[in-house]
Amino acid sequence: MKKRLFLLTIIFFSALASYSQSGKIQSLIKETKDTKLDMWDLTELVADRIKSKEEQANFTIDESLAPERYLDPLLYTLMKDPVILPKSRTVVDRTSITQHLLNDAHDPFTRDPLTVEELEANEELKQEIEMWIKEQQQILKERNEMEPQIP
Repeated sequence: MKKRLFLLTIIFFSALASYSQSGKIQSLIKETKDTKLDMWDLTELVADRIKSKEEQANFTIDESLAPERYLDPLLYTLMKDPVILPKSRTVVDRTSITQHLLNDAHDPFTRDPLTVEELEANEELKQEIEMWIKEQQQILKERNEMEPQIP
């Protein structure tokens, strides 16, 4: 029993050290605005944050359910920051077109010259996608609450 507790303690403090090295401990302390946290308070904060991240992971949406107009035509992933290409008027995700332009300074659909500065933000579609994501997360949350919990 003591050996198991010892091993669990080592694993926990190893995870805590990793969390600390990434700078996340400092940001947690800043969030609480309490610079005089003892080790137990800090441990509790980290455990709460890890639990919160796990809960968020349970509500990860299935991008394959997204309407096609929300998907980037280059990578076929859900767009986070849709932009309009000026010549072809094609809507793509800013990150994918920016990556494309690093290798080839042309519109991938018309082959016209293109720079990042020419991209036009599509705020309306961005808000629509964000709303769809929130709806999907709410559906997942409701489903999760309806499932029987294993004690």
